[in-house]
This record gives sequence, C-alpha cells and structure tokens, in this order.
Amino acid sequence: MFEYQFSFVTDEFRVVGEGQENNQHSEEQNKAEKIVKGKFIRDLEALRDNGFSLNPGSKIKIGLQEILMICPRDRKRVDAYNSLVKYLNDEFDCSLYIISQKTKKEDNV
Repeated sequence: MFEYQFSFVTDEFRVVGEGQENNQHSEEQNKAEKIVKGKFIRDLEALRDNGFSLNPGSKIKIGLQEILMICPRDRKRVDAYNSLVKYLNDEFDCSLYIISQKTKKEDNV
C-alpha cells in the first residue's frame, strides 16, 4: 500500500512506498513532512496550485462556488467539505472557511 506525503519544505507531494525510509533528507525536513490521506491528495494539490497556503495557523476563506471549481464534489453544499475542513484543522492546523452565497454566512467559523 502507498501513502502520500506532503512536504512543507519543498511544497510538493510525493508517493512513498510502505516501509520506505527517507534517509536522504535532513532531520529538519523530516519534521516538516506530513502523511496525507489518499482521498485528500487532489484537494490539497488543487488548493496549493490555486495559491492557498497550507501552513500551520493559516486561514483560507473561500466561496462555495470557487471551491466547487477547485475541489469538485457530487453534493454541491458546504457540508460536503466537512471532512476536508476537519482534516486540514487536525493535521495541518489550517482553518478552511467556506462562504455560502445561499445562506450568506461563513460556516465553521
């Protein structure tokens, strides 16, 4: 099984085989790497490619229509992104706020 790894140092994603060790990186770089669940890899890449920072403590405010274009979902509602919001908060210490045009409020604030 493969795991995805996100590196804050190089700001890129890479696939690492199970049991592989990263001896070529310094200890400081290894501290900055995060293992990313496979279901979120495309979402994180899309957010990064669209200029959003995933650094600890950062806050991302985005409209529902914009995030639907960046990270498409079958269910076109704010609650479709609850797992992504929770994952970013728990693993990256990054807050994602999705603003719905219909309700005119910020969810998860």
